[in-house]
Amino acid sequence: MWPRPWSLAPWGVLIRETPANLQADLWIGVCLLLAYPLWREGKGSTLRPLLGSGLTLAGVFALLWALRYGILHAELTTFLCVQDPAGLLYRIRAILGGLMYHQVFGLIGLALAGLAVWRRSAAASLLAMVAGLTALVFYNAGTGAIAFVLAGLILGHRKLAASGR
Repeated sequence: MWPRPWSLAPWGVLIRETPANLQADLWIGVCLLLAYPLWREGKGSTLRPLLGSGLTLAGVFALLWALRYGILHAELTTFLCVQDPAGLLYRIRAILGGLMYHQVFGLIGLALAGLAVWRRSAAASLLAMVAGLTALVFYNAGTGAIAFVLAGLILGHRKLAASGR
């Protein structure tokens, strides 16, 4: 009798992906190394100090998702851009597409995450997480993920250390 497929799914993915996707495995290792100090210092603590930041990020994510599907993927928007190629909506869509193509959102997120690491600032970390989230929503996942994780670790460390937990 074979085990249920969902019980072996994570191991099957790990076994299949390991030789083929070395970059993903290295990224997981880097994330675990960066998270270790936060985990070690945060034993027994609650995540209550991060609630405000989490709600802010959830609101920003909802806004960005609506912007993505309202401007980039909506058929009505495409129809309006075809009807008036010199219009404001077409310009916004073209600028957004250019920023996505040139990975600007991810690079801004990385720069802000570097600033957050250097300054050890919760506010800079939250801005870097917003920029990283923007990069993730607008298809700059490579650089956006790095910025989001780095800024999230700094934000978590600063907020939990400030609350004395």
